[in-house]
Amino acid sequence: MERKFFIVRNDQKYGPYTKEELVGFVITPDTLVWYEGLPDWTEAKNIEELSDLFQYPIVTLQNKSVSSIPEERIGNIVYHADQMHVTLYTPQGEIYYRYADFGDRFVGLLLDRLICLFLSFLPIIGPWLYYAILHSSADQATVGQRVMNIKCLSDEGNTIDFGQATGRFFMSIVSSLIFCIGYFLYFGNSKKQTLHDSVAKTIVVKEIGRKEYNF
Repeated sequence: MERKFFIVRNDQKYGPYTKEELVGFVITPDTLVWYEGLPDWTEAKNIEELSDLFQYPIVTLQNKSVSSIPEERIGNIVYHADQMHVTLYTPQGEIYYRYADFGDRFVGLLLDRLICLFLSFLPIIGPWLYYAILHSSADQATVGQRVMNIKCLSDEGNTIDFGQATGRFFMSIVSSLIFCIGYFLYFGNSKKQTLHDSVAKTIVVKEIGRKEYNF
């Protein structure tokens, strides 16, 4: 008989779930777990049967290694403990990203601002539609970001919707108005988020590799 697990989230008990069902939850190595026959609740990392849920692959790219130890999992994305890399899990496979460098983001921003000069015949509306439409598109990036090979994702790993992209755009104006301090928050944030990233719950990343499932 397949083992069923109970878990504790936000001080509430949930379950029972099969191991396969647990994959769909935001479960960390420190999540409290119990199953019938276990003397007491214990952390998931102490249950050998669940250990592979936290064994994320090590990716080697140009002699650099991506940490296999997750910091946290939100939705379909794992934030690694090195605070440099994230892994996105999709039905087709795994996509490995690192946070976009500030320099890449800055150059991309300059290119976008130049493009928006040509949209100045529609003050605010032109730039708003430019950013909101492109960020919520399949490319997940503005023209400047595509040139720098970076893109904007939700903090759960999804394509941001038009409303989320709209909020991010108007918050970027706030980031600029306060002496650009909102942009420099990038350096003090573990996910390299600016003020408008934090408010809109987005991250800006660069793809460094991927793995496709063969089934």
